[in-house]
Amino acid sequence: MDLKNVIAFAKKNGYETAEKLNNWNGYECYEPIMDSKKETAVGPPLLILVKGNTIRMSTPDEAFQQMDDTEDTEETTAKSFNDFLKERR
Repeated sequence: MDLKNVIAFAKKNGYETAEKLNNWNGYECYEPIMDSKKETAVGPPLLILVKGNTIRMSTPDEAFQQMDDTEDTEETTAKSFNDFLKERR
């Protein structure tokens, strides 16, 4: 799917933009970005998942699974995201 379509989907869901992360479990994974000028964490992590012409938001469980499956990369893991949230309290 074209990145323009993914960004349009992100905007329809209240985000500013989206960025391609990787391919995971048969999906192209995109990170929805609330504000490109600053780091934000709003609620549980979600991903934009694309398979063929189908685009949807992940469930929180899928987002955590994707992070766990890619923890050897530069992606944030579920554990470090939870640590991040604790630090912000």
